[in-house]
Parts: sequence; C-alpha cells; structure tokens
Amino acid sequence: MNFSVTTQEVQKLLDENLAIINLVEPQFNSLREGYTFLIDGMEEIDETTDLLKERTKEVWKSIKYGFNTKDKVKDCKDYTICLIKEALRLGSMCDKFLNYMS
Repeated sequence: MNFSVTTQEVQKLLDENLAIINLVEPQFNSLREGYTFLIDGMEEIDETTDLLKERTKEVWKSIKYGFNTKDKVKDCKDYTICLIKEALRLGSMCDKFLNYMS
C-alpha cells in the first residue's frame, strides 16, 4: 500500500505528541501500567472503528435507497480523523513504554 505520509513524518508527529504527553503524564511505574495504557488505547480505537463501520453501512443504505449521503460521509471523515488522533496517541504511548523499558 502506498501512503502519502512517510514513516519519518509519522514518527515526528509521535515525538511531538509524546513531548506533550510527558508534560502531563508521568513515566510508567511498571510494565503492567504501560500495558494498561496500550489496552486502553486499543479499546478507544476499537470503539471508534465500530462507529465508523456502522456509519459506513448507513452510507451504503442511503445510496441504495436514494437518500442524501453527504452528512453520513462527513461523519465517516470525522470518525477517521478521530482514529488518526487515537492512533497517534497510542503510537506515542508505545514510544513512552519503550522509553520506560530502556
């Protein structure tokens, strides 16, 4: 798959996000605490993904029955933006976890 954003650009975003996170959240106290943050982040991503899937199904129903789909597609975009932000936070927390382990 070809992405328009490079891995280096994503890592820069992760680094910037981690710098902000480190201002408000202390370093992990244990591996278990780091793991808990990863699970929490994944659960948030799963919840938003489920919402995006449901809204995407509604887009198809609107197309199928000739209804306006614009608002539903905008919702899909908004959920996608939310997923990107959640993924950036999770990636930053992974780096925080890696820093704890090193």
